[in-house]
Amino acid sequence: MTETKKGPALRKVSGLVRVLFHRLAHAASQIHESDFITIGQRALLEDLLNNGPQTIPRLASKRPVSRQHILGHVNPLKQDGYVEFQDNPIHKRSFLVTLTPKGQKTIEAMIQTEDRVFQELAKSLKIDELNKTIEVLKVFKGQLEKDEFQKTLNKVRN
Repeated sequence: MTETKKGPALRKVSGLVRVLFHRLAHAASQIHESDFITIGQRALLEDLLNNGPQTIPRLASKRPVSRQHILGHVNPLKQDGYVEFQDNPIHKRSFLVTLTPKGQKTIEAMIQTEDRVFQELAKSLKIDELNKTIEVLKVFKGQLEKDEFQKTLNKVRN
């Protein structure tokens, strides 16, 4: 592929990722039809499972959303007993959001169910293709991180 065709190809990747996101959101609602957890809430539960207790500002900084947006997901999770707030020894005003045993059990069950579905879907794919896709998407994500993206915007705009 020539260098001049990489930009349009990456735009196609971006478009496919957007469509895939919406398809995955719909698929998740079908997979977890009896669960009353939104996709955004599910993502927060998985983040807490993988990365441990975090502050609202930390959870928001990982996504292009406000702290208020994160609170809109966290408060119902707290009300339903999936997460709890703990004192933060590092910062008195910024509490830690942590999984409760119910939250941990729920997200682990959701992941196990999804894994069974994805295992079936993956039968027609090759592991090296999946690994290459993972690497390409990681690089693309890295390029969209604030500093790199801002440098690119400035370069293109000047």
